Amino acid sequence: MKRSIKIAAVCSVSAAAILSTPVTAADDDDFMLEEIIVTAQKREESLQDAPISITAFSKTDLLEAGIDGIADYAYLTPGMSIDEGHNKSDVDIVIRGIGNLGGSTDLFGMYVDGVELSAVSGRMLGMSMLDVERVEVLRGPQGTTFGRNVVSGAINITTTTPKYEFEGESRAEYGRFGEFSTQHIVNLPLKDNVAALRLGATYSKGDGHLTNTGSASDTNDFEIYGLRGTLLLEPSENLTAKLTFMYDNQNFGAEGRIPDGRLVGTVIQLRELIDAGLGLLPPGSIPAGPSLLFPEQNRFIETNTPTFQELENFASTANVTYDFADGDVSLVTVAGYATSKRVSQLDTDRTDFDLNSQNFNVDGDFFSLETRLQSNGTERLNWVAGVYYSTVSTGGSSAVRTGSDIEAL
Repeated sequence: MKRSIKIAAVCSVSAAAILSTPVTAADDDDFMLEEIIVTAQKREESLQDAPISITAFSKTDLLEAGIDGIADYAYLTPGMSIDEGHNKSDVDIVIRGIGNLGGSTDLFGMYVDGVELSAVSGRMLGMSMLDVERVEVLRGPQGTTFGRNVVSGAINITTTTPKYEFEGESRAEYGRFGEFSTQHIVNLPLKDNVAALRLGATYSKGDGHLTNTGSASDTNDFEIYGLRGTLLLEPSENLTAKLTFMYDNQNFGAEGRIPDGRLVGTVIQLRELIDAGLGLLPPGSIPAGPSLLFPEQNRFIETNTPTFQELENFASTANVTYDFADGDVSLVTVAGYATSKRVSQLDTDRTDFDLNSQNFNVDGDFFSLETRLQSNGTERLNWVAGVYYSTVSTGGSSAVRTGSDIEAL
């Protein structure tokens, strides 16, 4: 269990540093029901009125539950699970039993302010929980509303919209294994009822919980930092534009997965045989660490090749809405552009033998544009019509290196 100390400071002209949601009264005056607004059908509506299986989190919910990453959603969302891989950015999201069946395309959608960012390397994890107004997890196929590849469901993230008042917020958290994280947010009114700017920054690091008994000595430490800027423009009563820019940089050490203790013990025993019988390794080169005496261990790894992964992501989104005179019909344009770079090195044999290692270099670009005309009324019949275009370009290379122990054999 992670033990942490949280420090939060809020500076605001009003007391609205934490999002408050409106409430409606039930028949019993002593009972108040919180109303949560969602956009699962491309328009704002009450969660109770949306005919979709949704788990929604407001900003207050996220703070009270201590959610600080994508993986934390799974603990509070029925029908959703997340398998964490080598590090915090390597996750496989499964909704209603459907995950990635192989290949480079996910079967779920991840949307930030209406723009799909599923294709971005690492899914902007350093920025995903910074200054979030609402998170919606939609279970089941959502292709009718969201388009391609949304077979298992979708995660719909809405960032906080700038306000026409000054406010600031800072938070810090410290935990075991040298983990530290901090977030800072400032809201700047530029012109009343016309323009406002909201800036955010996040930083986190940790030393990792593993001990590497191999000669590489690196472990599963990490360092993540990110920046976000959101500009709100309302030049007229009918026109609203929300422009967001995001950047994050993620650096990870050795992978967080731990090889089975029996396998490690077998490898060490093999090294003893080679050391004693064949003389291929100098005497005394057997590392101290897990062996057959510890068949089930959970704190040790053994590698001889430095293992790391570096991710760099940039994304920008634009959400422009024009409401026609009667307010019952809106023209909405949503555009997004993202780039990502990934450089990594892996000790593929996961032992202190110099057997083999692998290097990866992956980069990609993503662009999407959606324009739709939709009704906003409260009539029983609501409609939406539009067009959607997206393009993804990816490239990369990998190389496998054979080590000296293989060559000696």
